[in-house]
Amino acid sequence: MLICTVKILKLRFEMFKKVIHGIFGTKNDRIVKQYAKRAAQISALEENYAAMDDAALKAEFEALRAQVRAGEKSTDDVLNEVFAIVR
Repeated sequence: MLICTVKILKLRFEMFKKVIHGIFGTKNDRIVKQYAKRAAQISALEENYAAMDDAALKAEFEALRAQVRAGEKSTDDVLNEVFAIVR
């Protein structure tokens, strides 16, 4: 009797887990979604930097570096732009 109850509880838990994963996705799905969003933002910024020559790209990078060092922006604020520049 107890074994049947435990099996039933396990099955219900598995069903509940599948429903939750179906609605919210797995942890891995959520992480990949965040990275895909960031990659799309970087690709959009890349178009701005594609036409620049090396000197202009270096100047832009140094300007971003100066803003971070001065405390005007955090590294997270400029991360997408830096990735777009080096790409």
